[in-house]
Amino acid sequence: MIRQVYNNPYHFRVELKTGGRQVRIDRGQQTNALHVYPTQPRIIHHGIKLFLLAFIFVLAAPIASWSQSSHPGSLLIAMFLPDGCTRWEFHGRQTTANWPNGSIGDLTLDQFPQTETGKVVIKRSDPSGKFSGLNGTFTGTRKGPVIEGLLQWSARGHPERTNLWTAVILSDPIHMVAAAAETFKSIPPSITSCEDGHGCSLWTLNGKDGSIPGLATLSVERFDDSLIAIRRHELSGALPGLEALYVGIRKGDRADGLAIWKWRGDQVGELGWHVSLPSSNVVAETAQPSTPPAPITLEKLVDVVKPGETLKEELPTPAELLDSRLVTRKTLGPYQGCPVHGAGTCGAVSRGSFDRAV
Repeated sequence: MIRQVYNNPYHFRVELKTGGRQVRIDRGQQTNALHVYPTQPRIIHHGIKLFLLAFIFVLAAPIASWSQSSHPGSLLIAMFLPDGCTRWEFHGRQTTANWPNGSIGDLTLDQFPQTETGKVVIKRSDPSGKFSGLNGTFTGTRKGPVIEGLLQWSARGHPERTNLWTAVILSDPIHMVAAAAETFKSIPPSITSCEDGHGCSLWTLNGKDGSIPGLATLSVERFDDSLIAIRRHELSGALPGLEALYVGIRKGDRADGLAIWKWRGDQVGELGWHVSLPSSNVVAETAQPSTPPAPITLEKLVDVVKPGETLKEELPTPAELLDSRLVTRKTLGPYQGCPVHGAGTCGAVSRGSFDRAV
């Protein structure tokens, strides 16, 4: 008779009673050693011991795999794919995710770093939903509160594909996990914010504070070379009281990520977010105080307005005005002609438009 006493990631024990012999087997996580203790002072047959060794390792293999991989006790992630966003809530290794397009995926957390950097591996299998039979793997790199990587997947009737995915690690439905502080970079006076399915708008910023005129206040939580995070509080419109966190992974003058929102306590959601920033040169010029032009002295002013030495002091004669190089469509006053250069043409201003020379 075999009886499993207890089984957890830290300790494994099995008791075996057969042929008049009773044996207890312990396997610990720390030493990864196997210990066999007879509960009675009898000699254990060598064949029985080999059987026990094989049995214990078969049962303990999943536990060893789970304990050796990095994993949190619970994990909340908001993630973005080109076909929509969703939220993953792990309690242990498994969870089920629902996407806006009707996909339903079972997720298994294979690898997740406990530090702020490291590799992330999450397996996906869709038993039902729009892409029933889909199998895929999310691989990515954690950088503080965000993850960026690739999803490789295949499904019946679909060729193997690869998609980019982005995620934000959350401490609660509307806040990122704590991360090492980064130095703020120059914040531009405005940015163009675009939400998937909701169009674009201009956000005005004054340092870490800002607004969407007549709609919401903004607070910049992070603005550096790698990440932008801005919190939004809705004041009016269709959703007064809404709170949202916008997080984008920055690459030059652009950032892409997602917005995570909460309204009336229990209504939460997420959507794709994309930001266009002014060029770095524009931001630098804006940050520099303008220097007033140097005053013009009276002597310089005279130099500017006095006639140059090359100007003609006399008006042209009538013969010069009738020179073949001057062509007009009507009688023009002095200096209103148009010199012709070869086959080219030019015009004279008349009633706000240009008359073509002939």
